This record gives sequence, C-alpha cells and structure tokens, in this order.
Amino acid sequence: MGLAGLFVCFLGHRFFKCELFCMGFSFLAFLFFVLITRTTELEYDIRLALTGLVGVVGGVALVMSWWRFGSVLSCVLVVGLILGFLVSSIGNILSCGVVGGYAVILAVNAYTYTSLSYITLDVLKRFLNHNFSRAFISVPLQDIDFIMITLWVVLGVSGMIVQLYREKTRPFFPPSPYIMWKQERERRKTNVLDPSHHKPSLSTRIIARLRQLTRRNESAGETTPLLL
Repeated sequence: MGLAGLFVCFLGHRFFKCELFCMGFSFLAFLFFVLITRTTELEYDIRLALTGLVGVVGGVALVMSWWRFGSVLSCVLVVGLILGFLVSSIGNILSCGVVGGYAVILAVNAYTYTSLSYITLDVLKRFLNHNFSRAFISVPLQDIDFIMITLWVVLGVSGMIVQLYREKTRPFFPPSPYIMWKQERERRKTNVLDPSHHKPSLSTRIIARLRQLTRRNESAGETTPLLL
C-alpha cells in the first residue's frame, strides 16, 4: 500500500488507469471491510483476504467503467469522495476555510474573468450538457489568477486560524438539539426537586382540558331561597 501510495502521489495523473484502479480498490475495500466486520464474526485474516478480493473487483470495475463509457466525472467522483473523507477526518474548520475562500473567488469571477472558476463551472457544464463532455479545455493561468490564488490561500488560512482560536475552548461539534431535549426530559423525570417534575405532561393537560370542556354541568339538587 505504501508503494502504491508513492506511485499515485507522484505519477497518479500521468498513469490515469493505474490511479483509477488504486482509488477504486481503496474505496470499495474500505466500505466492504466496514460492512463485513459489523455484520459477520469471521476471523481477521479471512476478512482481510475477502476485502482484498473485493478491492480488486472495485478497482477493475472503475477502470472498465472509464474504458467503456469514457465518463471522467463518474470516476473523479469516486476519487473526490476519498479526498472528501480525508478532509472531513481532519476537521470541519478546514472545509469551511477552503470552501468559503473559493466562494469569494466565484463572486469575483462575476465581475472579472478568472480561470479558477473552471474548477467548478467546468464540472457543472459537463453535467448539464452531454456534448460538452467531449470537449477538452486547457485554461491558462493569467496574472489575475495568481492574485486570486493568493487571495484564496490567505482567506482559507486566516479563516481557519480565526475559527480555531474562537472554538478552542468549545466541543468539536455542537450537540444535537434533539438529544439535548431528550436528556433534559429524562433529567426532569428523575429530579424531584425540579418543579417541572410534578407538572403533568402536555398530552395529559390537553386531555384534562378537553374533559372539562365536554363535561356537562350537573344539577346540585334542591335549591332553597336565601334566608336573611
């Protein structure tokens, strides 16, 4: 795996089919290993052998998909999912800095041309226009592109630094509001000192109110005049 990683690191894009095989192997092998570990009790060596076999199938399937249909987008999607998994494992703040900085680049592109917009616009055009997928586009970098790259790096790094500084004393991710509500409800049920512990539930109060509204006023019996 280490040798394959070195090959992909330095020569992956040059030998595209080899890159696709390695990426397809990693993608399907990872998913299959998690699935077979959670659903079966097989020995580790057997699971590892089956994972390698399924990984080979995934690598060959991805290469054959590119060979048969010629769709680079579907193949790059798998590669992008692997990169996205690594980025998400590093942390959400990194994604915020990179994506937020690129959004500024797209906003600048609305007023002046920059080749960096083709990072996403080219993919979008290939998804929307079937004939556009046959075109080969090579966009040269201009002076403004280097300025935009510098702006992107500055925005991304500064945004990550600011967020890391502001969030250093907080949890990595905020808790789920639903989970917090359930925990608070359980706490109120068991805490007798909480005034809400003795308060009927909402459904009980609604039913009691409906009974009051639908109950007929019963006669108190014989009535007598007030004696002064």
